[in-house]
Amino acid sequence: MRDDVLWRKIARVILLIADEYLSNPSDFRLFTLEEYIDFVIDFIERLNPNIVIERFAGEVPPRFLVSKPWKSLRYDQVLSMIEKRMAERDTWQGRKSGNQVDR
Repeated sequence: MRDDVLWRKIARVILLIADEYLSNPSDFRLFTLEEYIDFVIDFIERLNPNIVIERFAGEVPPRFLVSKPWKSLRYDQVLSMIEKRMAERDTWQGRKSGNQVDR
C-alpha cells in the first residue's frame, strides 16, 4: 500500500473517532495527566529494555483539539513529568519484563 493511501485511511479513521467523540462524549474516558503518566510508566516497566521508545506524547495545533484535558503542555514538559515520576517510583524500562538490557 502506498504511503499516501495509508495516511488518507488513517486520517479518515481519526476524523470518524473525533466525530464520534463530539456526538457522544460520555462514551469516551479521557485520562487525566496523572493517570496517563502512571499508565505510561506501568507500560514502560513491562516493555523489553532493548526496544527504543520514540515518543510518549505529541503536540497538536489547538484547532485540532476536541478537548483540552492537559492544558497546553508541550511534549518536553510531559516527558519531564514522566521522568520525574519514574524517579519517584524508583523504576525503569523493563523492570517487570524479565529481560536484561543488551550491552
